[in-house]
Amino acid sequence: MNNYRNIVAVRNPNVQNTFQQPHRQKFAFQRPIIKYILQNPASGKAWKKLIQTCKYFFPKYPVYPIGRVTGQYGKWDGDRENLDQIEELPPLWLYGDFRYFYAKKDISKLITNVFRCNLRSLHIDNQILSWNDYQFLTSSASFESIFIYNCSIKYSDGTIVTMDKLLENIHSLKDFGM
Repeated sequence: MNNYRNIVAVRNPNVQNTFQQPHRQKFAFQRPIIKYILQNPASGKAWKKLIQTCKYFFPKYPVYPIGRVTGQYGKWDGDRENLDQIEELPPLWLYGDFRYFYAKKDISKLITNVFRCNLRSLHIDNQILSWNDYQFLTSSASFESIFIYNCSIKYSDGTIVTMDKLLENIHSLKDFGM
């Protein structure tokens, strides 16, 4: 019985563990490896699995990854979760798909809360988008498809961006619709 107590730590019932003060984690990896994982997450999908598996990581790097963002009929959804309270959300990491249809909300409000953007596809309908927001959304090296309907993308001075400029930095594009 004495050897068992040495192996398993006795938990203090008076200590409350929260996201701000999590229970000290005992990893199979050494601390420098865990620190490297925190500083260099491989992808949004991997980071999401990591923060869902272990609550140690999210308070250290509070970025919430979303694989599919959908905005339609005035509501934002991210991986089937409601994102309407944008002001209360942590910084977002968008990867995967961004779809925005028949919505009256402005995309720029969501984009200001995005920390990192690694999208594969962009589908936007009925929006006025700034050139900087468009460049940010299409900045991923793995960008494959873009569909823009009834949209205008403008420079900061109000002039409309030409088609050749829209496609200039997208090298891996497979599908395009306008």
